[in-house]
Amino acid sequence: MQSRAHFTLASLSAIKKSGWRLSDQTLLNRERKWMQQSFHFIFRKQNWLVMKLTAILLLSACLQVSANGFSQDVTLSEKNVSLQKVFRQIHKQAGYQFFYEDEMLNKAGLVNINVKD
Repeated sequence: MQSRAHFTLASLSAIKKSGWRLSDQTLLNRERKWMQQSFHFIFRKQNWLVMKLTAILLLSACLQVSANGFSQDVTLSEKNVSLQKVFRQIHKQAGYQFFYEDEMLNKAGLVNINVKD
């Protein structure tokens, strides 16, 4: 008599070739049971622990990632100046480049600005 472990390793084709006279439904049921046992073997307690630890490590690694912003400190305090002069000062301090039409800035007139950080 075959042991259960030996029998579960036998595939459908091996059972059919061996000459056993079992119906296809019985063979399919045995194959299904074998697959279920294999599935449960995969998810043993030890494997669950490994998967849990992996998930915890991945989660903690993702939470440690932080986004640092890139900022420029601009300090500007001017009264009754044109926007052209304000844009030049900002360009000197922060390196930002402004594109504009002179006609539009001339229409804006003079401005007062007080900016820190």
